[in-house]
Amino acid sequence: MNELIEQGADWITLLSFGINRWVQAFLMDLARYLIGVGLVTFILLVAYRPFSVRRRIQPRRANKADIQRELFHSLVTVMVYASVAVFTIEMIELGWTRLYMDVSLYGLTYLIATIPMLLVLHDAYFYWAHRLMHQQWLFRRVHRIHHLSRTPTSWAAYSFSVWEALAMTLFVPLIMFVVPLHPISRFV
Repeated sequence: MNELIEQGADWITLLSFGINRWVQAFLMDLARYLIGVGLVTFILLVAYRPFSVRRRIQPRRANKADIQRELFHSLVTVMVYASVAVFTIEMIELGWTRLYMDVSLYGLTYLIATIPMLLVLHDAYFYWAHRLMHQQWLFRRVHRIHHLSRTPTSWAAYSFSVWEALAMTLFVPLIMFVVPLHPISRFV
């Protein structure tokens, strides 16, 4: 987008570019969600149904309204994720992150070490954010929607409030402002 601004693009062109970028991010994350959840649903409810039915924890089954609610909130989450992705891309293009492309800057050992480091940091971030959301004053305002799925289905994977979705997706841009990362380590 910076190139368009430098070229003196009008606001309609800039808006169109931004919307296009957001739609691409939305569709990519939506595809990831639908493929992942669809595969799990197929495996548990079709391919290995006898196996999974015997291991049910509760007799209640999610009804159509439960699945529709989970899908609705998951779509809202995908919208939040797309918005943060576009913001992150803009920050990268402006050079405001610690993202680097030349492996020799930090070396191959550093690149390899960032992968398990990111996994541990993300796990800790998720744990502490989730734990914080279980505090009574935040639970009702931020995390309650996720717990409306009393008999969760695979479709509840992204069933968050806007605020929880924002909290869950902020890890990547936040870490990119602090830790030098190569694109390979971000996508593992």
